[in-house]
Amino acid sequence: MLRLLHIADLHLDRAFAGQTYSGCDGAQRRALLRGALESAVDLALERGAGALTIGGDLFENEHVTRDTAAFIVRQLGRLSCPVVIASGNHDFAGAVSPYRTVDWPSHVTLALEPKATRVEFEDAVIWAAGYPGPQMDPDVLGSFAIPAQDPRAQLLLIHAVDLSTLNPDLRWGGLGLRSEQVRGAGFNHALLGHIHQGQVGETMSWPGSSVPLDAAEAGGNHGGLWVEIDGGTVRVESIAISPLTYETVSVDVGEVSDSTELEDLVREAFSEVDLRGSLATCRLWGSRGPELEVDVEALAASLADLARGVRVVDATAAQVDLRDLAHEPNARGAAISRLLADGSVTALWAATLVAEAFEGELRVPQ
Repeated sequence: MLRLLHIADLHLDRAFAGQTYSGCDGAQRRALLRGALESAVDLALERGAGALTIGGDLFENEHVTRDTAAFIVRQLGRLSCPVVIASGNHDFAGAVSPYRTVDWPSHVTLALEPKATRVEFEDAVIWAAGYPGPQMDPDVLGSFAIPAQDPRAQLLLIHAVDLSTLNPDLRWGGLGLRSEQVRGAGFNHALLGHIHQGQVGETMSWPGSSVPLDAAEAGGNHGGLWVEIDGGTVRVESIAISPLTYETVSVDVGEVSDSTELEDLVREAFSEVDLRGSLATCRLWGSRGPELEVDVEALAASLADLARGVRVVDATAAQVDLRDLAHEPNARGAAISRLLADGSVTALWAATLVAEAFEGELRVPQ
């Protein structure tokens, strides 16, 4: 029986620009990504894996630091079993890619072209193909000539998506596959990468990003796939690798009068959720009184002991006295005065929007 661990989408050396969390900066988050690779190797060693497969986007871009390349080689060098890597659309195998310029251990097989790379085992054959550039040949499976008489399980390793699981309006890029294509080409199962929320399917499975990369990836599986091949049977199980999660806590500031009271309220809301392994977003909402000033950076820093990292998003709307604004000698005053004179619910709603728009705080109520 062949047992293997499959991972994908680590995105090592990711920049995390514009995603600031107090207590967990970009360097610390990149360290978490490295930790996921180290944990995957640990897991492969602990479970006695007969192979490790990586389904693309091992690193974020074609360019990575020398230290990151050395780290990857060092971690994979801890294994004695075969390692098979298929390049993806982020870590495509261009001329300056580490895939082309680094000395990889002898037990590491690199699939860097849109044609079959074959790695044989007693119970299975892994067929892999990689991206030489940002795009993959849509007819790549045509280069896979699987012998019909081979009784071993045939596994496809490629950076692609299962089209049957996607919203047709989603822009996802890369290679798309359908189950009938995979089965028609002679494969028992396909091990994919690319979609960051993992899923185990009948014909195709993918592990998701080993560490969720942002709050939008909070759902779904994240980690690896444990695959067991016994005869012609392929069993796939999802396994968590990284403990990092993303959580959002919403707090209504409508009854808050000062920053101390706000911090106490947010701390109380945070205490209701275990956030020790989370990057937490505190979303402030509601109608903010004129006496309350919100310093999102200071508030995030004051809460950093409650989570791995904290950011605060101010989605509040300032309270306004429409009758006072109606007397302003300007366009806003004139517009609000006319709307108040109308007196209908719709007109009052519009007057509030006018007031907030002139302050640069336009938020359309839901």
